[in-house]
Amino acid sequence: VIKMIQSQATARLLPSLLERNKGKRLVPPVLVWDVSPTYPISEQAWAEYKAFTPPGFITEVREGDKCIKGLGGAEIWLKTASDPAHLVGAGLDLLLVREAALIAEEAWTTGLRPMLSSPGRAGQALFNSTPKGLNWFYKLHLRGQDPLDHEVESWNSPTWDNPHILASEVEKARQE
Repeated sequence: VIKMIQSQATARLLPSLLERNKGKRLVPPVLVWDVSPTYPISEQAWAEYKAFTPPGFITEVREGDKCIKGLGGAEIWLKTASDPAHLVGAGLDLLLVREAALIAEEAWTTGLRPMLSSPGRAGQALFNSTPKGLNWFYKLHLRGQDPLDHEVESWNSPTWDNPHILASEVEKARQE
């Protein structure tokens, strides 16, 4: 459900990003990256974008480089963080990171984070993940809990709060 929401949220955010970037002469007008730690997770995300992006938004699908072009020239690229050296390019308006705790800190600090500081771009990021120790993602989460840090928000919800998962399944998992 979270991943489906990410692809739909991206499509919903794009009109406001396009409006915000109007007249800035950016190429492309809006640039979004959806980054996964591994190729299989990225492939699932790619399938979800094609299946759940609202009808009429997509103008072109480029299978080879995993790029969706949309209305107004917006582009959504799917990437993996398996090689942090490849996470460079133009500045980003929106960065989505799936399973962030599985991504190397180097991918965040030397590749992705700098791309959020490009002049003229929105530089927003959304992460989803299950915690995997006290790594960079954990530290980022803690920043979001600090009421004095206005740049980062973080929240969490237990599995049993998800209305799409049966309580009996949660109990079975707890027992196992």
